[in-house]
Amino acid sequence: MTKLEEMIQGYPIPKVCKIRQIFDRTRLDDPEEKLARLWAERDIPIRPGMRIAITGGSRGIAGYVRVMKTAVELVKAKGGMADFISNRLRIAVDEEATWVNALTGMHPEIARLPITLANDRLVFQGCVKASGQLDQDRLRLAIIRNTNALGEIYVSRAALDSIQERDKIQVCSEFMDVPFDAAGELCLFEARSEEVPRGRNREWKEEAKGHGRSGLYG
Repeated sequence: MTKLEEMIQGYPIPKVCKIRQIFDRTRLDDPEEKLARLWAERDIPIRPGMRIAITGGSRGIAGYVRVMKTAVELVKAKGGMADFISNRLRIAVDEEATWVNALTGMHPEIARLPITLANDRLVFQGCVKASGQLDQDRLRLAIIRNTNALGEIYVSRAALDSIQERDKIQVCSEFMDVPFDAAGELCLFEARSEEVPRGRNREWKEEAKGHGRSGLYG
């Protein structure tokens, strides 16, 4: 066990429940302006050096690239940085495609790889430690399958309590421990063959089988 793993392995992960989201179909003429205005209104407390995960679903969303670029610029203006990934995800990264996308968007800094940890459990625990919020009752955690499957996600109690528009969600389960297998990999979602990254080898596919993909925010 490495010193890094020894440092974070004891951090508890809050229980989560499953929720179903009901999405708004409103059309925005100027999504960048809307995002910037909401950002300013909420005054999100990001400090220089904080580790931030930025993600968004692109399916069915016009202007997705413009919106995500605006989000990245807003976070960068406050000094936000990248997050953690598991070794399983690190192996699946197509570095050349990542570099091309970063340079195409004229933001080479977004191609930098986050801290890589041995398994999913350590990724969760690393995020808990980095959040600075050790009180599980106040830690806001969200777990997603991937950015194309946001209809059903898992959230901690604090994250659920922070949702203002409760009429747009349905709580679908009781709170439970985040499940990991014997190897420490997340097994909250059923595997789907189409989720294996394009161009990766058979070994990765077998390793990923049974776990799905996830994201962590807190």
